[in-house]
Amino acid sequence: MLACEKVAQHQERPQFAMIRLFDKEAKKAWTVSRIVDMMAMRGPHGLIQAINDWALGGWSVALRPTVRTVMASGEATATAGVQVAPDVVQKYAVRFNFDEVDQNSVLAARNFRNNLITQVTSDTASSIQIAVADGIARGKSPEYIAQRIRMVLTLSPRQAQALINYANGLEARQASMLAREVNAGVEDEVRERWAADKPITQTQLATLVSDYSLRLLDQRATTIARTETLRAANLGAELSMRQAQDEGLFGELELRRFWLDTNDAKTRPEHKEVPRLNPQGVALDEPFVYPGGRTIARPGDPNAEASMTINCRCTVVYRLVRRR
Repeated sequence: MLACEKVAQHQERPQFAMIRLFDKEAKKAWTVSRIVDMMAMRGPHGLIQAINDWALGGWSVALRPTVRTVMASGEATATAGVQVAPDVVQKYAVRFNFDEVDQNSVLAARNFRNNLITQVTSDTASSIQIAVADGIARGKSPEYIAQRIRMVLTLSPRQAQALINYANGLEARQASMLAREVNAGVEDEVRERWAADKPITQTQLATLVSDYSLRLLDQRATTIARTETLRAANLGAELSMRQAQDEGLFGELELRRFWLDTNDAKTRPEHKEVPRLNPQGVALDEPFVYPGGRTIARPGDPNAEASMTINCRCTVVYRLVRRR
């Protein structure tokens, strides 16, 4: 198993637990009555801003396990990812970790944290907007909209839309909604009611929506833990290498980066092509080329398309070579 994957697995459980805890705190803090009152006082946009401001602090706490990985991953991934002569490893490997006085490392870690928190908080605002817009478009009451807002507080916008579509589908008696196997017992009860030409009860609807929401939340927690932890691990390794290079620890040797894909059925075809397109590796400040002539700084590069980074398990191997 790749070193960065070991780091990710170590962080997944605490990250998962923190997001589940944050979801509970969010629903406890934002009751239906509070949301309704806030909408009445500030309007939909004011409500979204208020929840967004609150979520900023909540997400900063919930994402601590992943943020810590930036500082923890340098030694774990850089030492394991360097392929050099034994004497070079013995001489320099112990230095492949973060020095908290190194301003480049500290700045990069801070930027990583701030960018991550900003992104997930922005997702919160977008998810709430989806719930509000759907409720208004369908002429629903403030209480109804408030319940939908509570459903999506910690979900991504895509998941929020999926959950709202699911709830709307159940209310509209769409049989395909019951094929998702969310809660077999309740789903059987709903089938019986629909067969008798009766609508789903509010209790049944609330149970199925809640269970489906938890499934989506589990998926989001896992995605954040894996995507962001691996992103942090790769960034941590690169920063520790940069620090070592800036301190002149490599002497006359040149540091080259080589993309290492996991080479299994889950790996993106484009990522399997990266090693072929960069056979000589790339310099520390040089991006990798991948299909279509596009470039990517490293696995999990936050500036690359999300389709190229979400759940990416690739990593980078560093090699010291004689200068040409």
